[in-house]
Amino acid sequence: MAKVVLAIIVVIVSLVGVVATAYSFYRPTPTNNAQLCGPGSTFSPVYDVTNPINGKYYQAVKTNFTNIDQNFVFGSVTFLVVELNDPSLPHLENGQCVASTDKTSPATIKIQLSFATDGSTEPLTMTFKGGLPQQQVFSAHSYPRAGILWYPGDAHIVLIVSKN
Repeated sequence: MAKVVLAIIVVIVSLVGVVATAYSFYRPTPTNNAQLCGPGSTFSPVYDVTNPINGKYYQAVKTNFTNIDQNFVFGSVTFLVVELNDPSLPHLENGQCVASTDKTSPATIKIQLSFATDGSTEPLTMTFKGGLPQQQVFSAHSYPRAGILWYPGDAHIVLIVSKN
């Protein structure tokens, strides 16, 4: 009886090994076109927006996120990149980091906002670049209110958090 149990354990361990090996060769391609190489993100200092937007005054930060799982925190709001598809950024091809030749296609970013004031979260998605006009997306959360902006010709997006 002990030999049968031991044989069953050996077969199970072997099957797990075969499945693990197969998965290591499979490794699905990420579906969010994450940028995995090239220069890192940059952030400007926090600054005050001088003119109100929709009747509110904001603080802002210019950034050029280059990968998912990057974040920036200010004004009690965390901005976390959960999806990024920017054809203008360097990307991996055959394991090598290559510069992009596509400077005209639109980019899309999805940012998860987390509000420290009440623990709520909210996703914001924005398409920008590629000849689009000015873009702006705001949270439904009212205090603070947060958003992302983009201006034509600018390589950066602007993260904003309301002051009042």
